[in-house]
This record gives sequence, structure tokens and C-alpha cells, in this order.
Amino acid sequence: MSTTTRKFKTVITDTGAKKLAQAAAPDGKPVRLTHMAVGDGGGTLPTPDSKQTRLVHEVWRHTVNRVILDATHQNRIIAELVIPPETGGFWIREIGVFDEHGDLIAVGNTAESYKPAVAEGSGRAQTFRTILTVSSTATVVLTVDNTMVMATVDYVDDKLKEHEQSRRHPDASLTAKGFVQLSSATNSVSETQAATPKAVKAAYDLANGKYTAQ
Repeated sequence: MSTTTRKFKTVITDTGAKKLAQAAAPDGKPVRLTHMAVGDGGGTLPTPDSKQTRLVHEVWRHTVNRVILDATHQNRIIAELVIPPETGGFWIREIGVFDEHGDLIAVGNTAESYKPAVAEGSGRAQTFRTILTVSSTATVVLTVDNTMVMATVDYVDDKLKEHEQSRRHPDASLTAKGFVQLSSATNSVSETQAATPKAVKAAYDLANGKYTAQ
């Protein structure tokens, strides 16, 4: 049996636990996660503590990219932060999730990584996701800030899949492109349906006196 100690983790803070408990009450108001921050831990990898109200040493904060449900676990919420290519010049060892009032709801540590700045000759976007396990996902407001969102590869893939599986497509018309329904009718006057090869052949045969009613 493995005795490996878990090195990286995320914990709900005492403040976060209290707010989530209040949100679960019949007249409770869901917690709105609005910001995430990263820190360098003051130079060493910190151990997340539920009593924390801030990061050990915050280096950058921004609006969350999105807050969504975990597709594979019904009681998990995923908060996502994207650091753009032009931002950097610091180490990342810790990450925090804050609500609309600026309270630290969850805090975690992460494998240390250096986020370079463009001026250093290397610019790249970096995505961080924090998973929060809650008793009810209804206690957290799910959001995607369309004014700030940066489309990650996963986000684009999810949206393409959602679009492909949906029926929310425009119908074709005489003035606009779109989806059109096929029809084998030979006596239709519809201008919103397209003729099948069978209908075209029947019309051709009729024009040449070869058509036999079926």
C-alpha cells in the first residue's frame, strides 16, 4: 500500500465554509466567485490552511475566466484563471479563489512554475483551474464573464461539441444560407425545402413523358 503524502491540495477556508453553509440555507444567497489570484508563497511551497484569509504572497489577481460544473463529478465546481502572455515575471506556488466581497473562499498550492514576461523573450498564456468540492453546487453561482473571457482550447472544444449536438441552427431561406429539409414530393410549392434526387428524377421523367405515378 502506498504511503505517498499528498503534496498539492486545495482547501475551503473557514470563511468559505461559513459562506457556503449560509448559501445552503432555505433563504441563503449563492456564493459568487469573481476573482482568482496567484502567489509565489514567499519563495517556498506553502501548505494551504483553512484559517487563511489571503495568500502568503500574492503576485497577480484577475477576474475568473469562468466558473463551471465538473462534467464528471456532480458535487465539484471548477474555477478557472487564465494569465495572458503579456503578464508575467513571477513564480507561482499558490492560488486563491475569492468571492465578490473579496473574501478568500478556497486556497491551494500548486507545482511551482515560472510565468515569463514577454520582455524576457517568452510569452505564453497559462491556465489554472481550482476544484472546489461542495455539498450542493446550487450554493455557487456559475458564471462566464463574456466581457473578460479568454477562450481556452478546452472551452472552444466544449462549445463546438455543444453546437454540433444541438438543433439550434438557422433555417435556409431565399435570402439567407442555413439548414434545409429534404423532400421527395413532386407537387410541392414549398420554397423552404430542397428536392431529393428521387424528386428530381421524377420531375425529369415527367417532363419526358416517362413518369409513372407511385
